[in-house]
Amino acid sequence: MGTTLSSFALILATFLFGIALGSIMADKLLGNSNHVLKFLLIQISIAVLCIAILPLFENLNEWTLKADQLFYDLDNIALKTIGIRSLFAFGLMFLPTLGFGLSFPLANRININFFKTNSKTLGNTYALNTIGATLGTIITPFILIPFMGIRMSLFVIYSILIFLCLVAMAIHFKWNDKNIIRSGITAATVIFLGYIWSNPKISTEQLGSHNLARIEIDDQKSQLNLIEYIEGDFSTLSVIEDKKSKARTLYMNGFSTATVSDSIGGSDYMQAMGFIPMVLHPNPKKVMVICFGTGNTTGTVSLFPGAQVDGIEIDKNVLSLANHFSKWNHNAQRKKNVHMYIQDGRTFTRWTKNKYDVITLEPMSPIQAGTVNLYSREFYQLAADRLNKDGLMMQWLPLHLVGPDDAKSILKTFQEVYPHTSIWNSFLTRIVLLVGSKEEVALDKIRFEELMRISEIQNLAQQIGINTFLDFTDFFLTDAAEVRSFVQSADLITDDRPLLEFSPVTLLPPLKLEVDETFLNYLKYRIGNYPQVRGMMPSEKRRWEKDFRTRTAQRLSIFSQRYHGPGESAFKKKNYSEGLGEVVTYLNKKKGQPIRLKGIQWE
Repeated sequence: MGTTLSSFALILATFLFGIALGSIMADKLLGNSNHVLKFLLIQISIAVLCIAILPLFENLNEWTLKADQLFYDLDNIALKTIGIRSLFAFGLMFLPTLGFGLSFPLANRININFFKTNSKTLGNTYALNTIGATLGTIITPFILIPFMGIRMSLFVIYSILIFLCLVAMAIHFKWNDKNIIRSGITAATVIFLGYIWSNPKISTEQLGSHNLARIEIDDQKSQLNLIEYIEGDFSTLSVIEDKKSKARTLYMNGFSTATVSDSIGGSDYMQAMGFIPMVLHPNPKKVMVICFGTGNTTGTVSLFPGAQVDGIEIDKNVLSLANHFSKWNHNAQRKKNVHMYIQDGRTFTRWTKNKYDVITLEPMSPIQAGTVNLYSREFYQLAADRLNKDGLMMQWLPLHLVGPDDAKSILKTFQEVYPHTSIWNSFLTRIVLLVGSKEEVALDKIRFEELMRISEIQNLAQQIGINTFLDFTDFFLTDAAEVRSFVQSADLITDDRPLLEFSPVTLLPPLKLEVDETFLNYLKYRIGNYPQVRGMMPSEKRRWEKDFRTRTAQRLSIFSQRYHGPGESAFKKKNYSEGLGEVVTYLNKKKGQPIRLKGIQWE
């Protein structure tokens, strides 16, 4: 269903609707006698029903995969997304919650028979229910699920309910020893049969079988291996490997958080998030990396000489999976210069007394519930307060996970705190990287070449396609000051206005055309603009500017040919100078208006 506010709202709405409907129906269905017996029979029915539907979990992967296919369908509408998610919530929760609702009036009737007053009746019922709900909220995620998994926890909870109901019957009806033994045998038999039926154990032998590991809609299950699977107190985690390419993906709650592979572009942006700020900074010694994930960014910054790294990860289970990505993360969590903290990134940033030269973060999708706390103006200011005077802040901006307006809001909010902001990217045009600082930053060729003499850093750079200083500067898109007019109408993201959590993208994902359009409107500002560089002779700088201009044209040629834009014919002939000239003429006619992609054409 996705970890978004709309999904949580649907779950809560279904839960409350079932309880409310059950309470309304109670009087007509249950009558005015045998309240205790009826109450206990309803509890047993709830328990048996919940154990009986546990095998449906085996179908969740297939169902959610079909739901994802509808979600990403070009003809999808927001109402259809809400409807599908409602069916999931309703199908799995309605009958048990209806039983919960039927229980409340009976509980009040039983209490009033004991205490004879409305105040004690309502107060005791409400207090007991609240205590139970509170204990359940603590025990289930922090004890039951980490030790037994989701399905086994549900099985144990409802088995205990069956046992308690039979004990209550024995006490209330004052059964003799023979009846108690019979009821015990009956309970044990029901629970045993329920265990055989539901088979609630976790298994990692096969993807999606006795586990909730999910895959992308375009992937074939037969081509994938489930390397490891964990149901923990914070999230459900899985590591999945492609049998052919050997690429590995870390999934959190069914969401693909990161994919690593040996191919160019496979995981470049994660290394780039560490490489770019560490090269830009003149002498980074203290670094904070928020969100460990596969560990690529942490491993990258740990390679730089003299760097002491504080890694922040909210879920300890993520670190237990890091060994599956050691080929790419350089065994980051075991390095002497890396200190890992199990903590929420914002909380750590707030309370730490350390000052940093570089801070990087790559949270979950910005639209997921709670993640906006790492995209708000207040957080950016908090991070800025932890930076040294010449410190750098690196934030990822996944254009494919947010809407065009969301991307503008993120950039504008980032600029509000960091007066000197630049936009970078790797080979993935769907992801851009924001670098912010209090002071102006220049790209130092001498420092770059010094670092490239270190074999570990040189190898790392080559893995992400950086062999020369020109390659490094090619990651630069533009200074954010150039795009200020493009984002000026966007709203700021603040703690009391968490806009990303209410993004329409939570119901309708952005189209590839929208993602390309947003990226293109950043890329166009690179024409005629160059990053500030130093450490070059005048003749060398002129040659670099010419090559940089050609790289700009090559980047634009991708979108010109993909969407039949200006300069398409010239770009096809690799006449980049002529093609770039036609793009400039087109933009001059636009007079500052943003580029619009309609169908397969530039507007």
